[in-house]
Amino acid sequence: MKLKKILVAVLLGIFTLSFAGCGDNSEEIQNLMSKGIKQHNAGNDAEAINSFNQVLKLSPDNSEAWANIGNSYNALQNYDKAISSLNKAVDINPNDAYAWICLGSSYNSKEDYDKAIESFERAQKIGNLSNELNSSAFAGLGVAYANKEDLQRGLEYLNKATELNPNNEYAWENIEVVKKKIDKK
Repeated sequence: MKLKKILVAVLLGIFTLSFAGCGDNSEEIQNLMSKGIKQHNAGNDAEAINSFNQVLKLSPDNSEAWANIGNSYNALQNYDKAISSLNKAVDINPNDAYAWICLGSSYNSKEDYDKAIESFERAQKIGNLSNELNSSAFAGLGVAYANKEDLQRGLEYLNKATELNPNNEYAWENIEVVKKKIDKK
């Protein structure tokens, strides 16, 4: 659970840095998005979802709001609602790497590793990702492959994640888990 919270916080932090205004009502939308992100980071995910839903009342096709709703549902361990929201985000904006990474995380949590891999790979195909986003995608891929018992490939992706972002605790902790599994074989 701690690892998921760390990954979610890292992804939300990355998103906060990349958020830009969205046309009409952009200041109100940005304020509501910031409020929702702060609520999420404080562990108040139900309140965060309400804030993001207020964004959707102003801008129904706001992929960032849908992605953050999905990420909040991830934190609440409601993966079906997370996946539904994140699929709306990527339907609206197929180039939203953040949403694809969150979707991959949801699928990892549901143990649907093939869909997780597909989502993380879609994020990476977008290109020009920050090291943090790319690291998150590689870490997710590593976890998915390791859980599919392709331990060496999983370890390679996790190591790549730490090369891109040496502060990726999720990747480091999973490297240890995978190494222990390899040692047992």
